[in-house]
Amino acid sequence: MFRPARTGADNVTTSPGAAAPPRSDLVSLLAPVAGDLARVEAMMAHRDVTNLTSLRTAYKGILARGGKRLRPAMALLCAGLLPDREAELPNAVIALAAAVEMLHTATLVHDDVIDGSALRRGAPTLNSVWSRGSTVLAGNYMFGQASHFIALTGHARVIQVFSETLRELVEGEILQMHAMHEFQLARNSYFHRIACKTSSIFRVATEGAALLQSFSADRVRRLKQFGVRFGLAFQVVDDILDYTGDQADLGKPAGSDLLSGHCTLPFFLYVQGHPDRETLIADIREASSYRNREPAVWADRIRSFVVDVCASDAIQESYRVARGHVDAGLACLDLFPDSEGRQALTALGHEILRRRA
Repeated sequence: MFRPARTGADNVTTSPGAAAPPRSDLVSLLAPVAGDLARVEAMMAHRDVTNLTSLRTAYKGILARGGKRLRPAMALLCAGLLPDREAELPNAVIALAAAVEMLHTATLVHDDVIDGSALRRGAPTLNSVWSRGSTVLAGNYMFGQASHFIALTGHARVIQVFSETLRELVEGEILQMHAMHEFQLARNSYFHRIACKTSSIFRVATEGAALLQSFSADRVRRLKQFGVRFGLAFQVVDDILDYTGDQADLGKPAGSDLLSGHCTLPFFLYVQGHPDRETLIADIREASSYRNREPAVWADRIRSFVVDVCASDAIQESYRVARGHVDAGLACLDLFPDSEGRQALTALGHEILRRRA
């Protein structure tokens, strides 16, 4: 039977003997690579080759919004894990980081088109001011920029991993589209989908950095798995926040994923653990009948589901799942000596469990 559970990552228990470090803001955690992140920003800003004023303005505007820059930062931190490498990261690593961030940006532009989103983080999306077709093409332009940056690495295996990531991103998006309004999907299908849509970008960042720095095969495998696990945990927490987060932080109302028809881990666990699952499923199907003919009724029903999910064990259990992926990911760093970079990666692992947006 589901019991009321407190919400929030501060309630998550850590593994036995593992104490999470004190809360730190992302800027301070990324301080070890602040200089290299500036090089990444400069590389992206200077890659302005279009003669179309509107596209140039859109490109610069999206870059100016910034963002966490978490994915390129992870590439930079992983590249600096061994002290016997040069003090300054090579341009190839900077290019990888730029490619990863531009790839992430392109997926966001396309996601906004697919989801019909007018806001992202509280700001108008390109999709809200351009036609759908134009916005798709703008996203394609970002993919082209990402491809340019990855080519600058000059590393055949890294380029191959990047191309595999592109395939996985498309596969994950199609899987998500086919799964819309399917609220009884198998748990494995959810994890396969987020592995494609989210983890793949983290993975190319961490694995690519290891390859460019000529790490041993074992260390490359470890950093690849670290990226996968980090990405899974990041997305699970993202899906939790869609239920528990504050609209002012998220830039969107709670339950937006469910309202759009996306069944994520918290809702899956809520359905699976409900004492009267058959009645619940019937209620969900009945509520779905209002989706198109009476959207306001559908939105009201979604809000009630959000309250029920937050009052169940599903949120706490989802955090336990995320914690498991973080712990497994951090264990992959055991092959590397203690360093400022490793400490930053460890802190980032704990920080994603505490984030609010």
